[in-house]
Amino acid sequence: MDVIAVQRFRQLVARALGLELDIIANDELKQILDERTSATRVADRALYLDGLLGDREELGVLASLLTTGETYFFRNREQLDAFVEVAVPARMRARSEERTLRVLSAGSSSGDEAYSLAMLLTMHAPVAGWNVDIVGFDVNPAAIAKARRGRYTAWALRETPEHVVSRFFEKHGAEYEVVPEIRRMVRFEESNLLDDDPSLWRAGRYDVVFCRNVMMYFSAETMKANVERIAQALAPDGYLFLGHAETLRGVSHSFHLHHSHEAFYYRRRGQPGRDATSTLHGTQPLNGIEDTSIRRGDRPASEVAKRAPVPSPPPGLDEVIGLLREERYAEAMLRLQEMSEVARREPSAVLLEAVLLTNRGDLDGAEAVCRRLVERDELDAEAHYLLAFACAQRGDRTGALHHGRTAAYLDASFAMPRFQLGLLAKRSGDLEAARRELDAALTLLDEESDTRVLLFGGGFTREGLVRMCISERQSVREVTP
Repeated sequence: MDVIAVQRFRQLVARALGLELDIIANDELKQILDERTSATRVADRALYLDGLLGDREELGVLASLLTTGETYFFRNREQLDAFVEVAVPARMRARSEERTLRVLSAGSSSGDEAYSLAMLLTMHAPVAGWNVDIVGFDVNPAAIAKARRGRYTAWALRETPEHVVSRFFEKHGAEYEVVPEIRRMVRFEESNLLDDDPSLWRAGRYDVVFCRNVMMYFSAETMKANVERIAQALAPDGYLFLGHAETLRGVSHSFHLHHSHEAFYYRRRGQPGRDATSTLHGTQPLNGIEDTSIRRGDRPASEVAKRAPVPSPPPGLDEVIGLLREERYAEAMLRLQEMSEVARREPSAVLLEAVLLTNRGDLDGAEAVCRRLVERDELDAEAHYLLAFACAQRGDRTGALHHGRTAAYLDASFAMPRFQLGLLAKRSGDLEAARRELDAALTLLDEESDTRVLLFGGGFTREGLVRMCISERQSVREVTP
């Protein structure tokens, strides 16, 4: 009976909130179900579940319990720098005639993010004389009520510079209240990201959307539907900021990936015919993609990363892969070239060509092939990894870091970029980053697919790659001061 009730609970939460709860154990869900049944003073679980879909307040409570709702002012400053120095100037140029700037904070929780955006605009953007409209919404009514009150503890301001606190907050006992100037720029609404609310999702409405650490909880189908809704609500060339552990790989082709200010973010493709090429921009990369906690219990992202399925090769590639396994690279390339033109154009066939060229030592040829792949799909993590490898072999550290971090960002389950980044960090003397990346590679190698080990392992078996990781990790430990 418990199992049936918990399964129904999972299904109702998925239907109402889009949350995928596979990572939460049955015992934990049963405890939450029993606690909420008691808290709402319903006679039993069955009655509680019967009324759940129609109870928006209770659904909001569940959303806060089943997700990690931690937030604070000026969180993930790198993205905020990109917002104020890249996105806002670009959108103000685009809106120069109407002089209206609209920003959405989806899943805004208690309002820290939305208010932070308003403060940044006030400090760093020439918005005087502009109509600035910042909207924050969340499914949790308690969070929205707190956002509207605009009062916070010192803990919420732990990353806020003192001069910003003194300018934009008024002290009331142990709390800090957002000043009226900022509160007038922001409005909050209680809404579910799954709701097709025309007042929120009017076509082309927003210049920038922040939807950070929200869709990581969704099923792939739900995420695709919501990204499409966001894309339609963004103006052409509008910007989308996701959480560090979230990507649009395999989700949407409506956006270009950008990288600046040590942050990844997206820009909606412009009018048809305008954006025929990739706009992936690189700057000096970080010394490691941060592992963020994306589930209850602060489980690291490496434990719960949704692994991108490795597609089965199209007919005709099996023999090529078999020859690759036997390290008969010249024969494998010949068989690949004998395939039909249509088959050779398949992304998996093109990627296999790049793999063969890499293994044969033709790095220039492999790089040219990979750049074609990235032009077709700039969210191709495997192509970015091969580009990183080619750059590293040529001594192009900047390119190797750029493409390696892009590959690691696009697919958090991909072991080889983390190994490559560990080696690069070690060579540059950044031992802390080297340890972090090599540890991540070791963890991911345990569950890496056999196909991907074959394609990107450089001829090494999984066991060989693990031994290499351990050896490199040990050498880092030995040279640690």
